[in-house]
Amino acid sequence: MNVTTLKPVADFLRALDKKELSRAHRLIILLQEHGHELGMPVAKPIGRGLWELRSKNQPSIRILYGFCGGDAVLVHALKKQRPALLPREVELALARLSAYCG
Repeated sequence: MNVTTLKPVADFLRALDKKELSRAHRLIILLQEHGHELGMPVAKPIGRGLWELRSKNQPSIRILYGFCGGDAVLVHALKKQRPALLPREVELALARLSAYCG
């Protein structure tokens, strides 16, 4: 499966240290290989067409993505510091996905 990385996610990835970047790349490779079939504990649906790639290591990295035209689109990434994603993080990801997909 093709995976498109939006600029804010690419910028986030570039700012990670080598260990974190390696973990993030492994998650993205799993998404490329398994696409829609990728599930827990690596990928979790968060609703409204969004999913999150989940790194269990500390700090916990989350990459939010959706699907558009058969491709996965990485729309937002963060280091998760709370038990649940903040609503503003989800809304930002939804807005980016909507803007990308048209």
